[in-house]
Amino acid sequence: MERNYIIKILLLSFLAICISCNIKDKKVIQKERTFTVQMQGKNYDSLFIYSFTKGPYYTLKIAAERQDSNCWVFTIPDTIYEHLIDFEIVPQTFDYKTNTSNRIAFNSMIDGQKRRTQQLNFDDSLSFVSLKYESTITEDSIFMSDHKGNSYLGTCNTDNFMVESSIKGTDLYLRMLDQLYGMFLTIEDTTYSYKQYLDKYIGEAQRHPDSRYYISRLCAKMYNYKTKQDIRRLYNCFSERCKNSVWGKEIQAYLDKPFENISLPNALTAKKEPVIQDSTRCTLILFSASWCRPCHLQLPIQRKIYNDLKDKMDFVCISIDEPETVDAWKTFLKKEHIPWRSLLSVNVEEVRRNFMVPGIPHAILVFPNKEYEALNLWEKTDQDQLYNYIKQ
Repeated sequence: MERNYIIKILLLSFLAICISCNIKDKKVIQKERTFTVQMQGKNYDSLFIYSFTKGPYYTLKIAAERQDSNCWVFTIPDTIYEHLIDFEIVPQTFDYKTNTSNRIAFNSMIDGQKRRTQQLNFDDSLSFVSLKYESTITEDSIFMSDHKGNSYLGTCNTDNFMVESSIKGTDLYLRMLDQLYGMFLTIEDTTYSYKQYLDKYIGEAQRHPDSRYYISRLCAKMYNYKTKQDIRRLYNCFSERCKNSVWGKEIQAYLDKPFENISLPNALTAKKEPVIQDSTRCTLILFSASWCRPCHLQLPIQRKIYNDLKDKMDFVCISIDEPETVDAWKTFLKKEHIPWRSLLSVNVEEVRRNFMVPGIPHAILVFPNKEYEALNLWEKTDQDQLYNYIKQ
């Protein structure tokens, strides 16, 4: 009996040692990376990596360790390094006493033009940057908001620095070349078509298949693309390393996800109905709201399409009104005599994510095979494309 007791004690002790060693091993394999910033011409008392990107790391704050008067080192855990899309470097966080925001902007001469950015992203090819102070821009009486959605009228001080170290080929360089990658917008006056933008993004991804900036932007801006096929064309340009990143895996999961025919309450009867009622026909889903004036201005276009194609396809509207404005939406439906079905989103954010709705008015054409395509009904080309689809 005593012998068995001793054996049990020894086994428990051995198990405790194994667990302890395992915990120590986990601590050992927890990796960290460093990002060094050298600054000339401006001294700070503190320096932070600060994230303004909505998500699990919104308002993340990482303090730098000061090496000397102008050299700062940030230590970033891999868990943050591998997941954080965008961040800024700031001398101090928002001062609620004076409603003052202090920011830092980065400038560089690229192809004879001065390029600028405030947002950065972690980059395997860039662990050090040298900066030289240029000037400070102060903006008074501007509206700012915090992570809780509170708005403030305050002051923003932005310190401008020139990047002195070589950044060519890095993600910082690519970001400065195109801060709006994946947004189908441009800082220049030139207006591109959707296809021109898409071809441009594909070309850049082919030239820089390892860019964490490009793959993370694609992940964050998928709703700007008209079809999954367009997203896949761009996604296939990236390296396996990018595809295996958290952003690459999220994109792949979206591409693999079939169209989900969810049920939502009818705005007038409150009875739940599937969005797609006849899977043998195309369905045009219109997204709108009681407070959306552009949606209301688009009604004549929607009515014409409905009158022309109602015998060949189905129409349904999904309102993204919150509970407090649902009654206003019901009043709008009756006042305007909307002839197509109208459903309520209930959970607005969930519906917008499910259907990848960037803003309203927005339209999605769902095909019988459950593939779907976003359409801009303001555009004559998209209207013509819709008519061509239904005629086929």
